[in-house]
Amino acid sequence: MFNLYDLKGNLLGEYTTDNRGIIEFPKEVQAGKYKLKEVKAPAGYVLDEMPKTIEVKAGETLELEILNKPMRGQIQIVKTAAENNTITRDKTGALLEGAVFEIYNTRLEVVDRITTDSRGLAVSKELPIGVYGIKEIAAPKYYFTDGTVFYAELKVDGDLVRFEVKNKPKDISVTIEKRGNVQAMPGDVIFYTLDNISNTSNIPLEEFYVHDLLPTDAVRLNQLSTGTWSEKGKFDVLYRTNKKDAYRTLASNLSTTTDNQLECGREALGLAANEYVTDIKLQFAEVGEGFHSVTSPIVTVTVLADLPDGYRFTNRADVGGRTEDEWVYAKDAWTTCIFAPPRGCLPKTGFGG
Repeated sequence: MFNLYDLKGNLLGEYTTDNRGIIEFPKEVQAGKYKLKEVKAPAGYVLDEMPKTIEVKAGETLELEILNKPMRGQIQIVKTAAENNTITRDKTGALLEGAVFEIYNTRLEVVDRITTDSRGLAVSKELPIGVYGIKEIAAPKYYFTDGTVFYAELKVDGDLVRFEVKNKPKDISVTIEKRGNVQAMPGDVIFYTLDNISNTSNIPLEEFYVHDLLPTDAVRLNQLSTGTWSEKGKFDVLYRTNKKDAYRTLASNLSTTTDNQLECGREALGLAANEYVTDIKLQFAEVGEGFHSVTSPIVTVTVLADLPDGYRFTNRADVGGRTEDEWVYAKDAWTTCIFAPPRGCLPKTGFGG
């Protein structure tokens, strides 16, 4: 809507653009100079408050184009860590780079895509006023993507609507406990258990494994009970010997729901003279959050016959897995002492608890 004034400031008329955006002044407007001022802009456009001086000349048609700037605003997002991140060492509230958001209009069309910078900030381009949906489509590395859609309404020209969006960190951790005999006599058959094996992460882990390193100065491997596991799947059992550094396959495509009994002696494996197993590994593919042993794996070994009284040997075990290029490990060990008394004395054979 426009008001027409003479040069003395007297209001001569009020005029509104039609559906073509045009105003045609009546023929009664005489030649001379006038002031034209916009008093109401079309919806969604900025009012041009600067009066325009126009001159009407007899016998001529005056055409005047007045441009209205669309009302626009912006959306700003600050991305922060919701909790301490054990992988990146970010603290709660840390500003996060690399989060990607898409902004949608009411027709569900993507009108902008923005990424947080090193200050944790992402700012949209100038957008027409209105309501917009915002959705995170990619999180910073080692954080969960929050796919919740939230909304911003740009109401006035120059509006800046701000949001703080928090990302929950990915946390990776695993556990294992090693148990065995406190004491043993030379020549005894003893057992080690691998207890409390678990993916305690809040995400799945790839290349999950359980590894047992034998104290070959004191024992020889007889048998492995693979235990059972909380998640249905397949796994392989690998081993190495003192003669070859590379792992060899003992058994493949085993079921996680079966407690497989695998013979591991020299004859069963076809080992050469003076060749023996040094370590053994259960190799899984991807395991889910909370994956754990239901029945513990058991390693059965024979103690060498020539060990002296008081000799101590340690069995070591570890478990691990990765997400992207980040690995996580846990280790435990169990030490056994040789009891080789004079004839008539009995050893302490109680299993460690």
